[in-house]
Order: sequence, then structure tokens, then C-alpha cells
Amino acid sequence: MPWGSLAGIKEWLTVAASNTQYDSELANAQTYVNRQISLVLKGEAVDPSSLSSELTAELSDVENQWAAAVFRLRRDPEDAKAIRMLESALKDLDRFTHNHFHRGFFKTSSKTVKTALRSGKSSVSGAEL
Repeated sequence: MPWGSLAGIKEWLTVAASNTQYDSELANAQTYVNRQISLVLKGEAVDPSSLSSELTAELSDVENQWAAAVFRLRRDPEDAKAIRMLESALKDLDRFTHNHFHRGFFKTSSKTVKTALRSGKSSVSGAEL
């Protein structure tokens, strides 16, 4: 289930949408990137098919940029612009997973305390916090 699109990848490459010369290579890069993103999401215990349209739009941007970088790097492994694109896409993916799926200490603690209070426990042990 790709989040990006060939048109989106072509935008990153500044290739006209009507130019289909590289479509099969772009689709291969997109498939590779999509699998990598899916693995990251599964590592966060997230079912990729359950994401909201807002989240899939964010992933679309990441996937398009990353796939464009992969396409360029396959042609020239030392392409500095492609390396910067790849680094940017990976940082965006890291930020995405951190913002949407990681639980900080305070979020976890607060939820634990509220659950304990609702369940009628008179105290919360340090291990629960």
C-alpha cells in the first residue's frame, strides 16, 4: 500500500508528470521505500493500514522524497543532493514516528496514575510509574 505517488516522486526530481521514461524505476524505488517505512511502523507496533488520512499524507511526503533520493543514488551513489534528500526524509520519518507513536515518561506515568485511580487502587507503586 504505497503512500506516495509517481507524480509526487517526479516533483522531487523535477521531472514532468507526463514523462513516463523512468516510471518502472521510480515504481521500484517507491516499492523499496514503502517496505522500509512499513517495517519502521511495524517496529512501533502500528498497523500501517489503520493510519488516518492526515498521517498517510505525512507519510506520502516522506515516501516521495525518499524514493526520489533512492532513484538518484542508484544512478550516482555520491550524489550530494540525493544524500541530503535521503537524510531529510529519514529525519522526517524519525520525527513522524516520535511525534505520533512514541510515549514519553510523563504520558505513560499520567495514564498509569489515571488508570490506577479509576480502578480504585489506593496507591501507585514506583514500578507502575
